[in-house]
Amino acid sequence: MIHPAPPHEGAVPPSLPPSTDIPVARPWGESSPNPAPEPTRSRRSLVMLAIVAVVVLLTAAGAVTGYLLTRPDEPRMAVGDCVSRDELPVEYACADDLAVYRVHAREPMQHPFALACMKFEKATRAVADPSPTDGETVLCLEPTEKNATDAGGLRPGDCIDVRKSGGEIERSTCGFTGGPHVVIATELHVKVPVTDRACESHPETREAYAQSSLGGRAVVICTKPAEDSDSMAGAFVGECASNVSMKTIACAHRSATHRVLSVRTQYTEPADPKCEEVTNANAASVSLNEHTDLRVVVCLGPIDQNHLGYARPGDCVTGYAGTAGLPRLVSCDDSSADGRVTSVYDEANIGCSAGEARMSREAGVSHGSTICLVAT
Repeated sequence: MIHPAPPHEGAVPPSLPPSTDIPVARPWGESSPNPAPEPTRSRRSLVMLAIVAVVVLLTAAGAVTGYLLTRPDEPRMAVGDCVSRDELPVEYACADDLAVYRVHAREPMQHPFALACMKFEKATRAVADPSPTDGETVLCLEPTEKNATDAGGLRPGDCIDVRKSGGEIERSTCGFTGGPHVVIATELHVKVPVTDRACESHPETREAYAQSSLGGRAVVICTKPAEDSDSMAGAFVGECASNVSMKTIACAHRSATHRVLSVRTQYTEPADPKCEEVTNANAASVSLNEHTDLRVVVCLGPIDQNHLGYARPGDCVTGYAGTAGLPRLVSCDDSSADGRVTSVYDEANIGCSAGEARMSREAGVSHGSTICLVAT
């Protein structure tokens, strides 16, 4: 058996060539004592990007903060916003039933507040801006369609209830008894009572009411009675009325006593005779309101359209020879015709020609009349 010779004293034992492929076992979790170094350039780039991002964010935040601190406060109640009617108005969505006013304008503070808003025709109320950040602004308010009692909020076609000679007005439902007035238009006048020809630009107006508004101005409501109204102010020529109630009534009704002969409006107190140029007028009705100067004068006459008072020269009559009551107008072809009208005068007690009969009406709401007739 051959045994290797023992190494000589001082000899160097042979070594393995160096290798990086031989794994070295280490306890679990123990890291290498010489980890591989990370790339220095990548770490430096990431740090720089992070620093730039932080600077940008801080700059943007500072700019926003500076804007928020220096920008002017937006008004809490801006033009177009809707509010309540409270002494200190509360803001509501304009669709809310409590939103009865709309901010029409914002004006610098004046005392009294109305002075700041008088230049706006639609403004009917002025209040101080209740915002705690303000206090130096007047809100000029206009009524919205939700406002049933401010005359400035009425629109043509609205129906209204009128109480206390127009001192109280409230929007109502059209077509129901109790809302007999239909709004034609509203007008702004200088003051109440109105003395500068209320509703003159709306000739169909039959009744005019006025309410005090901003700064003592007057909002005038030009109206006409509803179709089912029996008001004499809404009467039309040819309709009939009762002399007891002085309201319109069906001509066939047993209480009908008069027929409407004319309707006119004027802006002075109607002097007597109120119907001086209306043939056969024997009654008159005057509708007025103490807060406006509009007057509606209705002249009435006998309900019988064949009444002798409606005669014209050449008309024929029956009953000329009779002794009971006045003759009545008939067609000249009527076999009962026994008389003919020769003259008609709009004055009482005018003399007729010899051989003529005379019928005379004394002066009253007119100057009277005289009718001359002859037998046929």
